Amino acid sequence: MKIMHMVALLWQRIAEGKIEKRDITLLEHEYYEMTMKKIHLEWNYMQAHKVSAK
Repeated sequence: MKIMHMVALLWQRIAEGKIEKRDITLLEHEYYEMTMKKIHLEWNYMQAHKVSAK
């Protein structure tokens, strides 16, 4: 499943008050990925993603 679709479903579940553990995991991953890109301005998406996926 593509990430954008996964995120859309995540927000739909949040709006419905039906948050799942996997939603928290995905939000944490995305937040960490975004934080890594802000700290390491020279990194591209894949570099931040690889570090965030560990």
